[in-house]
Amino acid sequence: MTATLTTVECQSSLIQQTAQPDLPPDPGRTGEPTTASRRGAFPTIDMIAVHIIVDDAAGAADWYTTVLGAKEQQRITLPNGRLIDVELSFGPSKVVLADEFPEHAALSPKTTGCSSAVLYLDTDDVDALWARVLAHGAEVLRPLADWFTGHRDGQFIDPFGHRWGLSQRLREVPHDEIERAAADVFGRGAV
Repeated sequence: MTATLTTVECQSSLIQQTAQPDLPPDPGRTGEPTTASRRGAFPTIDMIAVHIIVDDAAGAADWYTTVLGAKEQQRITLPNGRLIDVELSFGPSKVVLADEFPEHAALSPKTTGCSSAVLYLDTDDVDALWARVLAHGAEVLRPLADWFTGHRDGQFIDPFGHRWGLSQRLREVPHDEIERAAADVFGRGAV
């Protein structure tokens, strides 16, 4: 049985175990600051891509493409068979998978017993996708339900230990109405 660690214990343990890789210098890198950093501006960011560590990246890629409809864009397999980069697209969003690399403190939720992120997919048919993930071995964390936010929403744990949310907008709800409902549901001043 795997012991479940708190987020702080997970992070502390990972920091202590992290080994720095011996990387060759990048021949294309001059060491000079970029244009954006020279002028004190933030660089343009188009989107955030999530890189997740899984126990069995090949199996996870298959599950995410078959069950959630992701499209595999590329895959980098090391000589020892481990996957260091499996790029998947979910519409315009990108998720990159990698196998565990314990020597670099890259461990999956299956190994650590904890995950602090929820990966959300917005869809136009949440009921159909929900039924599909459950039929393929996902574990319900929070049942699919209509929320005060105007979304039909639920959360599950995939067979690789990662937490996902599925959501579909059903109606527009004014922000002040959402705030009042959130206070009622989760309690005023509750942490």
